[in-house]
Amino acid sequence: MLKRREDSTWRQGLKKFYGVSASRKWQQLATDIECVANGLKPAYLLDVLSPSPHLFRSFLDHVLCEQRGSDPQRSAVVQKWLVELRVVSLGSDVLLINKTAVEKLFQSSCVYVDISETENRTRSEKPDAHIRIHSSSDVGEECRHWYSTLMATETAHEPSKSNNSVILLTVPLDPDLNVCTLFGRLLGYPVVYWFPPSTDYCLDYVDLVRHQVTLSSGSHSLGKDHQLYSFTVPHCVESCTSDTVAAWFQGLSEKAVMLGMKLNMSQSAISLPTVVL
Repeated sequence: MLKRREDSTWRQGLKKFYGVSASRKWQQLATDIECVANGLKPAYLLDVLSPSPHLFRSFLDHVLCEQRGSDPQRSAVVQKWLVELRVVSLGSDVLLINKTAVEKLFQSSCVYVDISETENRTRSEKPDAHIRIHSSSDVGEECRHWYSTLMATETAHEPSKSNNSVILLTVPLDPDLNVCTLFGRLLGYPVVYWFPPSTDYCLDYVDLVRHQVTLSSGSHSLGKDHQLYSFTVPHCVESCTSDTVAAWFQGLSEKAVMLGMKLNMSQSAISLPTVVL
């Protein structure tokens, strides 16, 4: 991670582009962005700032320019960020992705859980009666195809590299592609929900296991554990996904150790009357 001489850079950058209120969130935002930059997270969904891709890119460009300075080592780190980071405009949402991390992500295993609502479900059935592992490879292929299409648009942005600007990419969403599934995949979850875009899903009152991965407080300057990942798995398919989750966390932990960080993962049981994805 970049050293926090840049503390004021993050704060002042947020204040300049997003206002005083946003500048108070600089530590959380800086930690998430740095974790994407070093590959500990493949992507970050911008949900704490105004979802303007151009404004976010301008903010990043400002911070990186300020951090470059005259220090050759810092300059090399910033240059690596410019090579890896992409701002992605996805419908009304904005993500920051690490290009290499996402490419590796699509080469790794992932379990898709079908949570499609069924018209013939009876009141006597359990809420999770129709939840199952989705065995088709089509879903993963659709996500990979979308990403390939996104990357194919990058050639038009090559001049931006010489201008020391983070590249901004936009590609229309396929109406047949489930955005929830795509987000789950891009954010690096080992277990991802799927349902046909034209149908509803059934997670209300379903017994779920929530997995939370946190960055140990000793690994950054927040003074408390920082949540990197949070995802749920229906309890009824937990036994079918546990090996995948364990292998995923093992690989993630090894990556963290190489970066001089420590991760923790916890599980908790939840069941909610309404689940919004």
